Amino acid sequence: LALFERDFGFMFKAERDARNGQDEDEQSTLNVNQKDDYLNPEFIPDPDKPKRWINGVLPLFFFFASVFSAVAVDGLNQAEIKGTTKTFQNIVSSARTMYVLLWGSSSTLVFSILLFVIQRIMTLKLAMGTVIAGIQDTAPALFVLTLAFALSEAVDAIHMGKFIASAISSWMPASILPSVTTLVSSMISFTSGSSYGTMGIMFPLILPVAHYINPGDTNLLLGTIAAIISGANFGDHCSPFSDTTILSALVAGIPHTKHVKTQMPYAVTAKILAILLGFLPVGLELYPAWAALIIGVVFLIAILLLIGKRVGTFKIGGNQVLVQDVNSLLYRLYLKIRGKRNFEVVA
Repeated sequence: LALFERDFGFMFKAERDARNGQDEDEQSTLNVNQKDDYLNPEFIPDPDKPKRWINGVLPLFFFFASVFSAVAVDGLNQAEIKGTTKTFQNIVSSARTMYVLLWGSSSTLVFSILLFVIQRIMTLKLAMGTVIAGIQDTAPALFVLTLAFALSEAVDAIHMGKFIASAISSWMPASILPSVTTLVSSMISFTSGSSYGTMGIMFPLILPVAHYINPGDTNLLLGTIAAIISGANFGDHCSPFSDTTILSALVAGIPHTKHVKTQMPYAVTAKILAILLGFLPVGLELYPAWAALIIGVVFLIAILLLIGKRVGTFKIGGNQVLVQDVNSLLYRLYLKIRGKRNFEVVA
């Protein structure tokens, strides 16, 4: 899109309106510049406080250091309990992920609070208020994940995977399992808005099916895993219930529905091509997976050139110069070489 200066679907009109400074839609009710119920004015950064890049880098490095140290400590303890040799692989594999991440996140939170309070960027009361507000924001996602984990355990306990496998293995060919899987995964993620929740549902249900339909087929298993992840990300990208969709509209300061409308053509196009050029032909063994990636990229570029529209033109002084599709980046370079740096893009 950026290379060819082209766009299609609802995003084409949105981009042209943005370049002209026009927007016929109403402003977002989740605008970050508004002091409304969605953003407590108390948590808006004080413009008079110093802004140091180190305050963003130090917590990140501290988190990685905490996680690695927790892996080493817990991995050594677990390896000793299990009686395995203390090799690097055994230590890392023996470490309990839940405890490692809990220790890393908790210690980093305490470190960040101390870092900001010591510099007087935040008071202790304000820091704890942001922690509570963050917990409130993540509560729905954690609730969905908790239910997904519970469902996963229940599905495993009643052997639903084996039941579904025995029910469909007699009539469903292994070649179309990834295609069917990605469609089901897409529908679940779109209606739920959660990619992790979708994967928590689909993995314990579908992977046993792939195993029982064709035991020992690594390609089928990997294709099914890819299909689940692909479908989960489809819904997470364009579902109106997705947290990433809501946050993207919030940050951009646009209506939530407008973001969904502009992203839908991208996601649907990619999903259709993934099924028709990827999962289905690879499942039928028409060509390997790496060839499907190349063919998919070629078709995406072809679609953009065939149905995509030119977004705008360059304006140099009083003259408008038409953007030349594929050569637009080369033309920009030519203008800079000629010393004409003060140009702008207009619709």
